[in-house]
Amino acid sequence: MMKDWHVWLLIGSISILFGLFAIINPFAASIAVEQLISWIFILIGVIQIYSAWKTQRFSWVMLSGVIGLLVGLVMLTNPLVALISLTATISILLLCIGCAKLLASWRLRSTPFFGFVMFSGILSVLISIVILANLPNAAASLLGLLLAIELISNGISLLTYSVIIKKMEQE
Repeated sequence: MMKDWHVWLLIGSISILFGLFAIINPFAASIAVEQLISWIFILIGVIQIYSAWKTQRFSWVMLSGVIGLLVGLVMLTNPLVALISLTATISILLLCIGCAKLLASWRLRSTPFFGFVMFSGILSVLISIVILANLPNAAASLLGLLLAIELISNGISLLTYSVIIKKMEQE
């Protein structure tokens, strides 16, 4: 069990600090997210190519690895285009999730969950439409703002965790 509350306090504080930096400069944070995703595609592609070569299975694994490697390289060399593509992908995902929630809410219309699920579905669809309608501008900041929200919420939960651990140690 991790009882050293100082470590969690430090990590939580750093997470909040980086989240605030991401809010101050969402474009830089968006580019950082895009670059990280690019390198992840490259790394996974290389691992899949190596795995296919090592096991002598030059099928879907090899093809998938080559595609992943190429996607990562294209994203790395064209970060603004990749940023727009990632933002459009997130928006389309929100649209699909929103529609699924609306369909689910219809099935829940005789339960107390109906209104909440429907509201959530409508909100997801509306956010998707706003993002798609403002795609070039939204792409400049959306990923960075999402990263900021994640870092700040993660930091707050880690700070809370450190306080709980400290209290447990004192007992």
